[in-house]
Amino acid sequence: MNTAVYTFEGITVTMPLYRAVRNKYNFSKATGVVNVALIIVVILYLGIGLLGYLKYGADVGDVLTLSLPNEPLYNSVLVMYSCVICVSYPVQMYVTLQLLCPRVEYYLHELNMNTCLVTFCDYLLRALLLLLLYQI
Repeated sequence: MNTAVYTFEGITVTMPLYRAVRNKYNFSKATGVVNVALIIVVILYLGIGLLGYLKYGADVGDVLTLSLPNEPLYNSVLVMYSCVICVSYPVQMYVTLQLLCPRVEYYLHELNMNTCLVTFCDYLLRALLLLLLYQI
């Protein structure tokens, strides 16, 4: 699950960033945005994995959070982890919404709907997509 979340968040954040960068060379050079971000992420993943292995040894679970004891402090870590996944989920949908919403808005304007109703439909579409994908 963690690998899938990392993969999907990576592509949905990287592509809009690439379009937003003025100088595309700065994006992918050795000290560019992508390389620096990936180095930081790899160091964090390795550090947390190493600390988890040092703490729990060979008994560590497939996911480090499975090895945490059932105590209030550690349960709060699980709650925060769940919140981070839920809050970062709309970020994963950014590219999809950037492609879908303008088309829906164009279609609604063609139907001569007023701006307030178009905005409401835009928010409704975003909410329905998130609810649908949370269920999957």
